[in-house]
Amino acid sequence: MHPLLDSANHRVVMVVGGAGYLGSHVARALSSAGFGVVLLDNLSTGHVDLALSLNLPLVEASLGDAAVVEALLSGDHPATQNRPIAAVVHCAASDLGGCPDELASLACQANLENTMVLLDACARAGQRSGQAAVPIVLSSSASVYGPSDEENEHRREGHAVHPLSASGYCHWINEQLLADLGRDMAVPHVILRCFSVAGADPQGGLGEDHLPETHLIPSILEAMSGRRMCLELYGVDYPTPDGSPIRDFIHVCDVAEAHVLAVRRVLNVGGSHIYNIGTGTGHSVLQVVEAAKALTGHGLLIHLSPRRRGDIAHLVADPRRARQELGWRLRYSNLQTILQHAWLWHRFRFANDLDRFVLRR
Repeated sequence: MHPLLDSANHRVVMVVGGAGYLGSHVARALSSAGFGVVLLDNLSTGHVDLALSLNLPLVEASLGDAAVVEALLSGDHPATQNRPIAAVVHCAASDLGGCPDELASLACQANLENTMVLLDACARAGQRSGQAAVPIVLSSSASVYGPSDEENEHRREGHAVHPLSASGYCHWINEQLLADLGRDMAVPHVILRCFSVAGADPQGGLGEDHLPETHLIPSILEAMSGRRMCLELYGVDYPTPDGSPIRDFIHVCDVAEAHVLAVRRVLNVGGSHIYNIGTGTGHSVLQVVEAAKALTGHGLLIHLSPRRRGDIAHLVADPRRARQELGWRLRYSNLQTILQHAWLWHRFRFANDLDRFVLRR
């Protein structure tokens, strides 16, 4: 048995997408908090080296493989060895930023089917054991929110959901499955609507590595280090002080801690809950660019492009519910620290990348 699963005091949590950016940070935070952790990842976008660096059991399989998922949940899989899963954290919803419509449609369908498999497996695990269903923490996204009628309004959990992008719609569909089928199947769950997750593990061992990269901060660092030709800036005509969109950037380690607290809450309280995971403070795209230039001492080229469909001017969280009910507190989520940790990771990860001087947009 894996040493991190051998204590009777450890409740085991399965992290779906545990070899990815957010999932690997969540897995480390859960392990540090005393949970046993098993990773499930098909490695289509995750990185096996990130998973192995955590020294946690990794099962390479799809969430849609019902037989594997059910075996893991019941403790009948070699990775769990008679230790049933106490809770699941689902970090495997596809990030569809920049994805063509036809591919986004297929990815949404796959996400939908995978979440249905997970829900069914969690409900069946409870039926077999004669206990409650296995609870789920879903890592969702603030992209489910649409534009606000009031300029600069912070989004509360009760704010109207109106996704304008394929990614936002996909996350919303997952939320609806949990809200509707989860209620019918009596599967306790927590939905975490994460705002603009950024940064990296402070020690430099975990961070973002997407191909292609679509997130703002790593894209800025790529443009500064020569890994791409320039930063594509989509729209400078928004009704904001400098014309660029405003977003709520939150450190990935603070987001991971929110997942730990959500697991504890759903295990101890049950029910269904939705929380915004953001700082409550917004920064514009151009502000982030200037802060990155000041930190690194590097310049970059910027290519101005039209607005993208689905982008909105202002998207900032009202995180009070998470603070009050989860006891969640920020440790790293100021912009300077986020950029410092992202830059440390970027230099560590890509220092020996033979393609680092291949210029691309």
